[in-house]
Amino acid sequence: MSREFRLGSWLVQPSLNTVSRNGKAIRLEPKVLEVLVCLADYPGETVSKAQLIRAVWGETFVTDDVLTRSISELRRALEDDPKEPQFIATIPRKGYQLIARAEPVETTETTGRRRRRRWLVLATAGALLAAVAGVAFTPARPRPRLSRGTQLTNTKLVISNNGGDLDPPLLTDGSRLFFSNLVQGHVTLQQVSVKGGEPETIPVPFQDSTLLDLSADGTELLVGSLDGHGFDAMQLWALPTDGGSPRRIGDIRADSAGWSPDGRRIVYVKGRQLFVVDRNGADQSLISEVACECGVFWPRWSPDGERLRFTREDYTSQTSTLWEVSPNGGTPTPVLPAWTAHFNRNGNWTKDGKLFLFDDYENIWVVSEEKGFLSHRPPTSTQLTNGPLSMSSAAISQDGKTIFAVGERNQGEVLRYDADTKRFESFLDGISAEGIDFSRDGKWMTYVLYPEGTLWRRRVNGSERLQLTSLPLKAVGPQWSPDGSRIAFTGQLVGKPVNVYTVNADGSDLQALPGSEWRIAPSWSSDGKFLAFAALADKRNLTLYDLQTRTSKVLWQGKVFGPLWSPDGQNILAATPGPPRLRLLNLKTAQWRDLRVGLPFPDAWAWSRKGKYIYLDSATKKGYFIQRLRVADGRRENIADLSQIDRARGIFDVWFGLDPNDAPMILRDLSSQQIYAFDWEH
Repeated sequence: MSREFRLGSWLVQPSLNTVSRNGKAIRLEPKVLEVLVCLADYPGETVSKAQLIRAVWGETFVTDDVLTRSISELRRALEDDPKEPQFIATIPRKGYQLIARAEPVETTETTGRRRRRRWLVLATAGALLAAVAGVAFTPARPRPRLSRGTQLTNTKLVISNNGGDLDPPLLTDGSRLFFSNLVQGHVTLQQVSVKGGEPETIPVPFQDSTLLDLSADGTELLVGSLDGHGFDAMQLWALPTDGGSPRRIGDIRADSAGWSPDGRRIVYVKGRQLFVVDRNGADQSLISEVACECGVFWPRWSPDGERLRFTREDYTSQTSTLWEVSPNGGTPTPVLPAWTAHFNRNGNWTKDGKLFLFDDYENIWVVSEEKGFLSHRPPTSTQLTNGPLSMSSAAISQDGKTIFAVGERNQGEVLRYDADTKRFESFLDGISAEGIDFSRDGKWMTYVLYPEGTLWRRRVNGSERLQLTSLPLKAVGPQWSPDGSRIAFTGQLVGKPVNVYTVNADGSDLQALPGSEWRIAPSWSSDGKFLAFAALADKRNLTLYDLQTRTSKVLWQGKVFGPLWSPDGQNILAATPGPPRLRLLNLKTAQWRDLRVGLPFPDAWAWSRKGKYIYLDSATKKGYFIQRLRVADGRRENIADLSQIDRARGIFDVWFGLDPNDAPMILRDLSSQQIYAFDWEH
């Protein structure tokens, strides 16, 4: 039953992925609604779990937990009590049954469809004959699928996105898996047996380093040193896998890099440019420059050496897509031009170059590179995983029979520092949230649920809780207006530029700043008449927006990060790159003052309530601390030790904030992230 139907008072519309009644529509995930449609196809019958999984997910490897979650979401949407069901009944040890009658909805479209059915059948038959004639000589290839999955690690791992924009890969030499892991605040190289076990740290002479690639013969890792480079690119090093000393790859600084198939050359990315050098960093040539407001990451050479494929992170549309270009130069082209979702990224080829694995942040996909004699056919992709864990960073075993991947379930806990006990304690009942901000009177608070990304507000005592935004809009860094009437935040809507939004504290009048330009990190002026933020992805100009005239003006031309208006309204605090500096812009004199925080550069900063201090989320030689910098003379002191706390990373980065008494707050990471191995049939 693929067309519309009714369940009691509910209207089910599969084409829109919605169920609705009384003018209220609830959007569901497509697969969740497919479960309901499948049950409706067998009215009054018990449908087994295996039958539902096969009908909805096909050959994609999923667990029973995925189906259980889908049933729970359907019951929640239909307001169906599992103890006294009106729609979906659980039949113990057998499956599920739709106990309400599904009434098909007759529409003009379906009536017309009947009239056209005869002609469609004839036309389809002719098309099928033509298709059979066209593919009769193309041998069928088995549909790729994953089967038995095994968890290889059982320890605290923080692999994904621990280097910022760059997701470090999993790499294998046949017997070991190599990866980057966040250990006690530092990005560390580690390895584990492909059969599983306890990860071991690979000794390197860097405090922080991220893994980039492994040579085809498995003898050298390509590593990026993050030490003290702030906003600048990494140094490149080649690290022997047998335990030898690393060697510097020339004087190159790169955002990402990869080996050529023969190990004689390296492709690396700096900004939007792709370069090729020899294995020692010499004989450099520019291959291509990507024309976009974007970052370029994860370059990979095809096994035959004829293509360079990379991930393009588009800052304007907030999409990640796979592109490729010839090593001899030219204009890059998209790998999957017909891809309708927003993300396809971070891929690896099989050794024979016939298949290419990639992910969409949530699941692993494979695309066939074989075209046959029908060379005009677009690449065909197949989804290999589908929850309940997010799967990414796929690696292929040497024999091509196993896929290794990072599985992740995100969760956090808000902690607040107690100056008396000198410990971080659970705050707000351990809510999983980030971006907490308090109204000036200290009676209200706003926050973003982690990892969902929805914006909420409530009284500090927990009452009058209200959701202010809904998905797919994700909120970051909410800020109360000085009078407590509105909240400004960065909004991320996939496919559109990041923008600044405002919403009334009662949830009304949600609106984005006008225009389509990229804007991020809003901060209120002390009188509530202006917002300061960074604008334009490639420029990040410090920009002011007048809320009365609805006009913008550039306050300072040059890249800024994390602008924050001082409580007295006289200065704006912001970071500037090259070399990274934390600075104060005096709004009367238009002069910058360097606060001389040095390196390593702080991850985040916040004004104290009265503006006397600036709190820093900082790494030092002795560990990670929340520090307090006195604005008058630059004196710094450690306030809270973060060295033993695992931090959760939100949409953009780790978060910290201050309560109305300037007590530091952080989000502790309770996420589960492990390495898995799957049998791969293809």
